[in-house]
Amino acid sequence: MKTSVPAKEAPKEITLTLKSDGNALRKIKVTTSTTIAADLLRQLGKERLDVQSLMPAGVDPHLYRAKESDTRKLLNADIVVHHGLYLEAKLSDVFSQLAKTKASIRLSDAF
Repeated sequence: MKTSVPAKEAPKEITLTLKSDGNALRKIKVTTSTTIAADLLRQLGKERLDVQSLMPAGVDPHLYRAKESDTRKLLNADIVVHHGLYLEAKLSDVFSQLAKTKASIRLSDAF
C-alpha cells in the first residue's frame, strides 16, 4: 500500500515598503499572538520592528479569546504573526480571515 503525503505549500514572500515619517523610516508594526513570538521578533527585528503581543505572559493560548482591543491591534499591524497548529485554537478563524488581506506569518509553516 502506497501512502502519499501532500506537498507542503511554499511559504509566500512578504515584502514591505517602509514609509517615511518625516526624516526617519517608520518601524514595521508587528502583532503576534503570544509573548514568545513577540520576544523572538524583537530579537530578530531590533530597531526595525514595533512588536506587540495580543496575549499577556502566562495566558493559555489554547483558551484565549480575542477582545475588541485585539481586533484593533491586528488591523493596525503591517504583519500578523502566530504559531499555528491550533495553539491559538480560539483565534484560528480570525487568523485565517486576516491572511486574506494582510501580511501574515504562521510560524508552524517554517517546519
